[in-house]
Amino acid sequence: MALAACARPAAATNRCITPDGRILYTDGRCDAVGAQPHGEMKGAISIVPSPATKPSAPRAAPAAAEEPRPLRAVLRKSAKAPTLTVCYQPKDARADAVLEAVESAIKHAFSLWNAGCNINYEYTGQCPADDGAWQRNPADYKVWWGSWDNSLTLGDDPQTFARDHAVAMASPSIGVSLNRDISVPASRLRRAILHEFGHVVGVGHSRNPGDVMFSGGKQEAPTASDLEACNLAIEQRYGIKAEYR
Repeated sequence: MALAACARPAAATNRCITPDGRILYTDGRCDAVGAQPHGEMKGAISIVPSPATKPSAPRAAPAAAEEPRPLRAVLRKSAKAPTLTVCYQPKDARADAVLEAVESAIKHAFSLWNAGCNINYEYTGQCPADDGAWQRNPADYKVWWGSWDNSLTLGDDPQTFARDHAVAMASPSIGVSLNRDISVPASRLRRAILHEFGHVVGVGHSRNPGDVMFSGGKQEAPTASDLEACNLAIEQRYGIKAEYR
């Protein structure tokens, strides 16, 4: 900033203050140099901005510090969270359905639902062979392969058969049935199993294409919306609420 000094200090009669808080002295009006009166001056040097220099603009008030954002609630499972055991029945599986791949898909689905829903899915391994004798099923649910008849249709069209389009189906009462009459890539079967185990705990279809519970979607993991629906289903079915911290 250019400065000008008056040779006759007594000539300066006004004490001024600039918007940025600087004191200066002039024999003219304070507002002529972009300042406000700050009392008379006697016997001091006059220092004013050069006429070509605009007075400093007022400093902006410091921005208020942002309020810290609350941390997202983290699920803490209830000590009473239900445990559902599941076995896999490879009998009648398609020739291209590799045992290890199906078991891996089941375990993967369980790890994802267990991580964000108030449920404990446990894989118990292969279901015992059915030898025709009565025996208690050692697991709560099973995953098995089946051929579906024409009684299973999609939507309201009685001619759109599930066996021709659906990879799998499930409910809280039947477990998970895999369609042995159509072949799909391993990635699609893996997603279908994840989707169906949402149905096993009572989660219905979502209307959001981004959710794993959207029918025919491509999401590979439950979204926050999927997990919220899962926790609500557990609460409604078992009367057990999820806990958060």
